[in-house]
Amino acid sequence: MNRTRLTTVELVVDERPSPPPRGPLVAVRVGPYDVELRLALARHGGRFDPVTRLWLVPASAIRPLGLRGRLVRPPGT
Repeated sequence: MNRTRLTTVELVVDERPSPPPRGPLVAVRVGPYDVELRLALARHGGRFDPVTRLWLVPASAIRPLGLRGRLVRPPGT
């Protein structure tokens, strides 16, 4: 039996500061099967919070994406 050990490295190709958030974040409820909407939220700088199961999205993205009816108050606010 021939045993082989592999050694790997991580290579950083580019480093730059993260872009600043685009205004205040608001919470939006999105179903797990709304894949296209989730992708649109991510393109607009949104991120999913697995604890609250809500998307946190810049307020500036609400009107262009038609999300007024999906706005919710995050727990604890």
